[in-house]
Amino acid sequence: MHQVFYVVTSQPPLEGGLVPTPHPISQVTLARLSDHSGLTGHRNRWLTINLLLHRGADPNCCRIPMQVLFFAVKAGDVEGVKLLLENGARTDIQLSPEVEPHWRGELQALTPLHIAAALPGEEGVKITELLLHAITDVDARAADQDDVYEPVKCARDVVRLLLSHKANPNMLWSGHSPLSLSIASGNDLIVKELLSQGADPNLFLTKGLGSALCVACDFTYEHQRNMDSKLALIDLLINYGANILNPVMLTQGDKVAVGTVVDYGYFKFYQDRKIAHCPFHSLMPAERETFLARKRLLEYMGIQLRRAVFAKESQWDLKMLYLSKKGGIPFFKFCYQCGRSVGVRLAPCTRCYGVLTCSKYCKTKAWTDFHKRDCSALMALGTSIASKFDLFWSSEDFMYEREILSTG
Repeated sequence: MHQVFYVVTSQPPLEGGLVPTPHPISQVTLARLSDHSGLTGHRNRWLTINLLLHRGADPNCCRIPMQVLFFAVKAGDVEGVKLLLENGARTDIQLSPEVEPHWRGELQALTPLHIAAALPGEEGVKITELLLHAITDVDARAADQDDVYEPVKCARDVVRLLLSHKANPNMLWSGHSPLSLSIASGNDLIVKELLSQGADPNLFLTKGLGSALCVACDFTYEHQRNMDSKLALIDLLINYGANILNPVMLTQGDKVAVGTVVDYGYFKFYQDRKIAHCPFHSLMPAERETFLARKRLLEYMGIQLRRAVFAKESQWDLKMLYLSKKGGIPFFKFCYQCGRSVGVRLAPCTRCYGVLTCSKYCKTKAWTDFHKRDCSALMALGTSIASKFDLFWSSEDFMYEREILSTG
């Protein structure tokens, strides 16, 4: 129920000393009166701006606290931005942290396009389009590249406008690329838009982010989408050329290792000591669901890595591989079950020496899932190829050749 305000009229008292009943005015009526006065003031300011520009006022003259174009963009005033641009307002201007020290670290060297691209709604799209038609450098950078930002949701239309004006989708900013930031924010529409417009899914990110695939399996952003959407996102990135075998730097303190996306996923998994290291029965129901979801994602990544290795090695010549091995050229070793290659001790299958596993659990699961069907066949194929090439095999050579044969 609206609170009612009473306005006492200036009418004289009635006979008998009675005071006339005051007229109730609701908040809705007061709001309408306030809006009317606000519209009048806005119209007067608009007429003043038009008059000043008509008389030759320079919209680039004042820089304190900021150029007038920034005010129009921040207010989401499409007509105001259009008017200023038509009267010569520059678009290559930047906020200067030297003018207002408290801006340093928050709005350093931002351009009007930076602000317009972050505006919500249709106004942001229209203002961005106006600026893009007048701007000279669509890839201008702010001065906050060393800051860490939380991912925010962007408008797909704004991204499409930027790309249509030849914006570079592969620039890095605060460790992220546009593609990785859209993945982290859960905006799959923009992910598809960027990939279709040539964004590189293998671009190496900085600040320990790895690559787009690493961000997709990073548990920091696991609440942005459900499990089916996560798996579909991984498939989408791989279909657009993301290489799951690309090296990824893993850093913890002074220690640095080079692994794959799967190693990155397990690296992040074990950083959550509560869920990763506690016995499963001691976890709360919500924590158990999180644990199972993370393990499912990591297992899926391991399957994708194994497929990528098989596809790569199936293109190689077996004899050349053997000769390369004799020359001491190293080859990629990983657990055929979980996909890890860093921080684990790998042991070959004692029957065929064709696969490597990192633990008793992985050995048992690999045997149950796929290796039980392939082990005998790998031994027979290895023997036939050894006799064909007429080569002497050591146990190490035998293990390596069986590993290559397992790609078939």
